[in-house]
Formats: sequence, structure tokens, C-alpha cells
Amino acid sequence: MVKRLVRPIILGRYLPTIFFVLFILLSYLIIKPFIFTLIFAVILAYVLSPLHALIQKKIKSSTASAIILIVLLAVLLSVGGFYFVKTLVNEAKEVFITFQASEFGNTRVQELLTSPYIKPIVEKTSLAVIEKGTAFLVSLPLFILNIIIMLFVLFYAFKEKDVGKNIVEMLPLRESYKESLYNEIRKISKLVIYGFVVVGFIQGVIGGIGFLIFGVPNPLFWTLAMIIASVLPIGPWIVWIPAAALKFAIGDVAAAAGLAIFGLVITNNIDLILRPILVGKKAEMHPLIILVGGLGGIITFGAIGLIIGPLILAFTISFIKVYRDEQKKLHLKEEL
Repeated sequence: MVKRLVRPIILGRYLPTIFFVLFILLSYLIIKPFIFTLIFAVILAYVLSPLHALIQKKIKSSTASAIILIVLLAVLLSVGGFYFVKTLVNEAKEVFITFQASEFGNTRVQELLTSPYIKPIVEKTSLAVIEKGTAFLVSLPLFILNIIIMLFVLFYAFKEKDVGKNIVEMLPLRESYKESLYNEIRKISKLVIYGFVVVGFIQGVIGGIGFLIFGVPNPLFWTLAMIIASVLPIGPWIVWIPAAALKFAIGDVAAAAGLAIFGLVITNNIDLILRPILVGKKAEMHPLIILVGGLGGIITFGAIGLIIGPLILAFTISFIKVYRDEQKKLHLKEEL
């Protein structure tokens, strides 16, 4: 009798887990074509939640305020995004042609920019932007479909408010564990998204304004490079110094000096002002998490990996930290 019951008991114990894993796998395959769109939509909803709350205060309707914000985003992403990519591709082509021609004058800067180490990097970067931008323009219908999906996700995220808490609540964990995990993830999300992504974006845009003021050629291309360098804890100096050197190489000494001063005084230090305002003075995260997560994320997931990579690493650290803290509490209870 005992032997006959062993198999049904084991089957009954593991069958729900097998079905759970199977359905998770099938769900992943269904959402796989849009997974990065969904992740980006959730992150964007988190970033724009203060703006939605501000609109809702004026209108007094969650649905109406969500619709207004969605319409504004749809116009901005469809029209602005198309012209942004088109302009970026054109500027990247100009940068590539300029570096191929290498007409910077007989200076030491020319030797640096046309060296076998620097020149290939700039040429490859320009070609990558051209290829990605051209691929984007070709796949515009798919992009529009992803935009529509993202807007729907944003709409429901704005209506249902705290999406992150709902996701954590679905996890098969103890209630105390869920609460600790949610608080930790919320803190980490704010640090990564506001402390590095939003601050880095603003820092890059401010640097781009400097490029416009001092007449740097192809300012959009340089601005995009500065945004990436600012989001990663590399620093905007790695972009504005070559830009100033380029102005100096073509003989515009005054603009080169002005750009260097602007970069040194304003661009380099704006994050020191913005980060405490957005995430608080005591909030900190090791820059290595952002650097490794961002670079690894770009290699693994593409451009969206710049945001997803650091978040995945930070969330993993959060899980480990919460698990360790919970284990300590359990040990203390057992000792008492």
C-alpha cells in the first residue's frame, strides 16, 4: 500500500510547480516580441508618475489625466522621435565623412584625432549610429506598433498607480518578506532611474546646449554621446573635451575655450546639484553597479540595456540584501 501511494504523492507535490513553470515559460514566449517595450513602459510610468499626479491635481480625474499625458507622449514620440533619428543619422554620416577626410589642419590635435587608435573608434561609432538609425527608419511600422502597446501599458499603469507593488504581491513569499523587498526595490529604482538615468539625461542635454552655443558641428550626435557618458558614471568630460579639441583644431580658439569653461564649470557639476534634489542627500549607490550594468546591458539587450542592466544588477543585490536581513531576523527569533 505504501509503495502505491508514493508516486501519486510525489506527483501531487510537484505537479503544480511543473504547471507553474510551464505557464511562466509560455507567457514569456507570448510577450517576448514586446518584452523590452513593456519594461520600458513600466520604467517610463515610474519616471512620469509625478507629472501624472500633478495633472491629476488640476483635473481631479485619474482617467482624464492619464489620457492627456498619453496623447502628449504619443505626439512627442511619433513626431519628435522620427525627426530625432533622422537628424541623428544625417549627423552621424557627416561625422563619419569628416573623420574619413581628416581635414583638421596641421596640428597635434590632428595627429590625435587621426591616430590609428582614436579614428577607428569614432568611425565605428558613427557607422553604428547610421546602421541602427537606418534600421529604425525601415522598421517604422513595427516601431509604431510598439509605441501603441507602450501607450496602452502606460495608460493602465497610470490608472492603477503602484504597478510595482502589485507585481511584488503576486510573488509566492511571506508578507514581511514582500514588504521588505518592495521597499528595497522602490529605493533602488529611485536611485537608478532618477539618480543616474534622469540626471544623466539632463546633464547630457545641458552639455548639448553648450555645443549649440559654441557652434560645435553635429551637436545632436555629440549630445547623444554625452547623454550615454553621463548616465554611465564615466562623466561628460569624455565628450566635451574632444569637442573642444575639435574646435581648437579648426582654429576657433575662442569657442574652444568657451566650451571648455562651460563643460568644466556647468556640465561637469550639474549632477552634484540635481542628484540630491531628485533622490535625497543620503541616497547612494556604488558607481560600479551602474557602469557594469549599463555596459553589460547595452551588449546584452541593446540601447534599452543602458537602463535595464543597472536595474537588474541593483534588484539582484536588493533580493540578496532582503534575504540576508530576513535570515538574520529568523535566527534572532530562534535564539530568543
